[in-house]
Amino acid sequence: MRSLAGLLLAVPALLPYSAAQADTSLSVPAFSLGISSYESFFYYSPPPADVPPSISVRSSSQTSTVISLDSFEETLQFEVHGTSSMHPGYLKSTMNLQSNAGYLITGVMFSASVYGVFTPPEVPSFATNVEYGGHHDVAWGGAAISAPGSTVVVPEMYQVTNFWTPVGVSASVFNTAGLGNFDLSLEMWGSVGAGRTYWQAAGIPDVEYKSYGQTEMYYVNPTLTVYTATLPVPEPGTWAMMVAGLLLIGASRRRS
Repeated sequence: MRSLAGLLLAVPALLPYSAAQADTSLSVPAFSLGISSYESFFYYSPPPADVPPSISVRSSSQTSTVISLDSFEETLQFEVHGTSSMHPGYLKSTMNLQSNAGYLITGVMFSASVYGVFTPPEVPSFATNVEYGGHHDVAWGGAAISAPGSTVVVPEMYQVTNFWTPVGVSASVFNTAGLGNFDLSLEMWGSVGAGRTYWQAAGIPDVEYKSYGQTEMYYVNPTLTVYTATLPVPEPGTWAMMVAGLLLIGASRRRS
């Protein structure tokens, strides 16, 4: 069903990070992350399978870590056929991020590619008085991300209709002062609708028929990029002052 997935090979590949396994939590030298809530909803159109939440590390360095949202891609598949109603759906997740000693988290960015597949209504060759209805093949998607206490630089949402080729969806939060322990909320959504055509058969002018198209939409390669910074290491002179201060405190306590 995902016949266009091969077209997305142009997305640059990243080197794997120490063969990490997909799971609901992960840890790298700079921070640890765990999924604390995971909820999906699809109106009229259930997800293709009951996919448990899973994430994995794709690449990591001192300044950034790319996390693959494995189960998000499997869950966020939309399809409608045989009806003109819009079929919305969403996936919400809350994750806890904890920076490790010597590091701070300065930003998080979500990104993915989204594409739609449209099949117009089929009308038989003997049809007459063909009229395209008020419902068209349509698909749209978007994303939002938030973190308490952070400065939202790009509260970005993306909405697109009638797209045949992959388009980018992204959202991000940044805090240049750094964050240590916080919850991150991520939401992705979409909706699809199929086209409708009215037609009549030759020789039967009083009977009106309807034909419906099919619309599919997929999220591809969803990732989180976590940006980190190392805490400054005190200069040797600063260390000496700290040690001297501790010695003075110890001496004063002994005298008292």
